[in-house]
Amino acid sequence: MIKKIALCLLLCVMAIIAFEVYTVWKNNPSDIKAPVKDTPLKTITVRSNGVLDYNWTVRTLALPEGIDIMELDITALRKRILDHAQVHTAVLTRQFPDTLTVTLEERSPVARILIQQPGGEREELLVATDGIVYSGANYAPGTLAALPYLADVNLLRTAPGAHQYLPLAGIDFVAKLVAEAQINIPDHYATWRSISMKRYDEDRLLVVNTSNAARITFGIREEFINQIARLDYILNDIARTANPNRGPVHTIDLSVGQTASGIQAPVTFHPVATASHRRR
Repeated sequence: MIKKIALCLLLCVMAIIAFEVYTVWKNNPSDIKAPVKDTPLKTITVRSNGVLDYNWTVRTLALPEGIDIMELDITALRKRILDHAQVHTAVLTRQFPDTLTVTLEERSPVARILIQQPGGEREELLVATDGIVYSGANYAPGTLAALPYLADVNLLRTAPGAHQYLPLAGIDFVAKLVAEAQINIPDHYATWRSISMKRYDEDRLLVVNTSNAARITFGIREEFINQIARLDYILNDIARTANPNRGPVHTIDLSVGQTASGIQAPVTFHPVATASHRRR
């Protein structure tokens, strides 16, 4: 009997509450939908695995002064950050009572690319390991200077006049080649100026142009570490066997692999400069 009475009382209380809520909603629906606005945003915390920092994040979010934490449109703010292709993923969360936490995962650049804008001005963009092309922010000048340029690529905009581009194919191989060279032949890698993609589609070849006028061809069908080992051997052998009748290295084709006669790779040399050429 007591349980039945308690249940009846509970149902009555719930009915009264439901009636009050209905009355408020009927007279002013916005009172039900609107969150309580009494906690202005005070702190923005930024975590990133790259170079984008607090100042960049605040500028990009462009939040009005004194905005309430419940007024933040998390979806729109996330899109505002992801509009910058340097950011691969972004997670924004409210940390009550008054903090917004922003966690960024950035793309890593593997190369640079020069484009010419419709007005004629040239712009340097970056290419990430997943082929995304973007305008970089906050990188140290030395970091960018160490990246080779990509040459002979077909860069297409996502739409006419758009400032975004379709991903480039084959950049995963470029990233692997660059990583292996940086680790295993850093001194020679420092001379790499550009990597041509001209022969990638048909022949699956990457051609490196160096600052000393050498052109080195790599094939993607063989592990790059093996080709780099052959390159290191060839360069050391050439240095050991200096020949006054032989000019600097012109081409090294590592894509053919080691031949049956034991030749590591075809190598050609620039002509030897004559005395008359040197006087010029």
